[in-house]
Amino acid sequence: MIGGGPTFLGTIIGSLWVSELTYVLFLSLAAGALVYVTLLMYNAARRQSSNDLIMVGIFIGLLAGFLTDLIVSLGGA
Repeated sequence: MIGGGPTFLGTIIGSLWVSELTYVLFLSLAAGALVYVTLLMYNAARRQSSNDLIMVGIFIGLLAGFLTDLIVSLGGA
């Protein structure tokens, strides 16, 4: 409910009403939540392993995200 509920509710509201301002607002809120969770995970991992290993993991994660976006964009979606 916590992860999927807002997505489901946003899909329902977005299908009924469209506003560029609210679109940008909710994307900004989502980005802020991602940054917050990423920082929490970074701080937890920093206590358990070396900083170099964490940076490699973050780099691989970012690379995977960009590659996924590239594949989806080239697919025409």
